[in-house]
Amino acid sequence: ISRHAMDMAREIRDAFAEFGYPFHMPLVSNQVFVILTEAQRRVLSRYLRFSFWERLDENRIVIRLAASWATKADEIDELRKILQQCKEEQYPC
Repeated sequence: ISRHAMDMAREIRDAFAEFGYPFHMPLVSNQVFVILTEAQRRVLSRYLRFSFWERLDENRIVIRLAASWATKADEIDELRKILQQCKEEQYPC
């Protein structure tokens, strides 16, 4: 895993943390595991690419986002904009 991928994974984690999203596990690689409600998953899946990781209970799931050598800083900026719009309820996340 490249240093760039790890740096971008930290940025992804930090973006979700800024908006109060909980994490399933600490960041140890280029993968970020975020806990979402089903409603949040439905909305965010319109704007982001991520993988389903596991179901925690009837209302919460874990998604996996992965950074790579090709992840760009402007993509993280766009993520922050999407999460901000969710917070402002322009997207109901």
